[in-house]
Amino acid sequence: MTSRTTSRALNLQPRSRPECGALIDRRLAARIMAPAAWVLLAAFIAPLILGAQAAGSPSAGGPSAFLNSLSAYAQRAASPAGDLSYATELMRMTASHVSQGDFAQLARRLASADQAARHDPTKYIPETAVAAAFNWLMAQAQGNHAGPIRTDVQTVHRFRWFLEAYSPALSSVKEHPASCLPDEALLLLSQLKSNNGKIGFLPRGQPVPRVGETFSVEDAANDAYMRLDQYLAARSAAANMALFSGLLQDMGIQR
Repeated sequence: MTSRTTSRALNLQPRSRPECGALIDRRLAARIMAPAAWVLLAAFIAPLILGAQAAGSPSAGGPSAFLNSLSAYAQRAASPAGDLSYATELMRMTASHVSQGDFAQLARRLASADQAARHDPTKYIPETAVAAAFNWLMAQAQGNHAGPIRTDVQTVHRFRWFLEAYSPALSSVKEHPASCLPDEALLLLSQLKSNNGKIGFLPRGQPVPRVGETFSVEDAANDAYMRLDQYLAARSAAANMALFSGLLQDMGIQR
């Protein structure tokens, strides 16, 4: 495949569904070790770099509008009905190319697991399980692509702090530093998918971008979102349902 580059603003790629995006220079992040420093940095730049919404999406209203909407769903998730609404939005960002009935089943399963975890913290999902789930999912979609797309638990943890800085309703990292609610786990998977499993991949020497700035990225074959979407589109809806059902099971989200 001939290598090519494209340009995106704040890690945007045309999407059929709204996606969050988060960008930060990994070299800068590696130098920030103390949790307190992470909180201060996240609070300062999260409004600029979190929640990049799909270019061309019918509901596009900008990063803040999208995360504000998602946060509103999360704030109502304490009730079973509110949790189901939130779980449905999260599944919309994660489980594509499945039947409508299977999609509803996955959303109900997620909401049920989330409600159970809110009453029993032992049912929270470990950050390690979120990282492992993303790596497994991308391994399924790798196909003939040369470069694997992977993440690690440190990246998952950093994403949780950026989400918390934008809205505490989106992250439980302060109360549970090493594990998260099932709803939060799906939101993290979406963030990882939108960002190739990384906090960011800016060219050397380039500062954290502002809204509207663009930068070069790898070709579409190395884009996690597009690679996964192409993989799922080539499979049957039943096969994709089995894949997502197994993914939830592996994370600890039981049937």
